[in-house]
Amino acid sequence: MLVRIEGIEEFELAGRVSRQAITDEVLRGIRNLDERKHIEPFLRDILADWNETPHTSTESSASSTQRMNSAPSCNSGH
Repeated sequence: MLVRIEGIEEFELAGRVSRQAITDEVLRGIRNLDERKHIEPFLRDILADWNETPHTSTESSASSTQRMNSAPSCNSGH
């Protein structure tokens, strides 16, 4: 399920920006931002979740495997 960005309370002002205000120059500037250096720190300042997020499928898989391996066992014999 996709959520429109203005549907998130912290970004409700984004809905007030007209499509015409998003020029090619603005899009070029956004596309030149580095995810880890510019976008992620900015979003972390706005949103409440301070967890590091994986950036590739390998990182996602490793993160999931680590969580599964560190979870308590359901077969504890009790």
